[in-house]
Amino acid sequence: MRNRKANAVYSKTEQRILDALVKKLKEERSINVRTARVSLEAGIALSSFYIHYDSLSDLIIKNEQKLLSELKEYLIKKNYYKNLTIEGQYRNILLFLRRYRAFLDVSIKTDNIETLLKIIDLLKPIIKQTWPTYNISLSSKLYRLVAMEYIFELQLWSAEDYSVVKISEHAHHLCYLSRHAPQFYATLYE
Repeated sequence: MRNRKANAVYSKTEQRILDALVKKLKEERSINVRTARVSLEAGIALSSFYIHYDSLSDLIIKNEQKLLSELKEYLIKKNYYKNLTIEGQYRNILLFLRRYRAFLDVSIKTDNIETLLKIIDLLKPIIKQTWPTYNISLSSKLYRLVAMEYIFELQLWSAEDYSVVKISEHAHHLCYLSRHAPQFYATLYE
């Protein structure tokens, strides 16, 4: 019982640290954010920060790994590629991602496009469900262009503080991108 309570406190402290980093990133440029300021904002001693993370980079890496592994597990568990419409799949994925809005904010505020691309890569089977067949070279180019469109959509959603009300609208946009962006970009390259 004690171990479970200790784990809950540990997890809450990590969430406070992440929330403090998000707040600091909203107040100042990412280059100016320091571990001491994040610790102060989280209401913990600097030494407590280092119990949880080795550095701010470690904080970002561990949260990225957690998000990606849980998203992968979620997609496998829900067997997304068979049961729902594409728009329904996107709606549920956005609801899932909303739980990680603090970390998504960190990725967006620090221009960590790699994390967002890794998220999009996990969604690749959904994105390409409705695509016509293209040669490998063209398909690769199209996917990169469409992935950037998805990142822009995530950034727009984050600007709305990950509003639940807007999830259906953004799911519709992602569905539209899946269906129409490849044909649009293909005409530019063919």
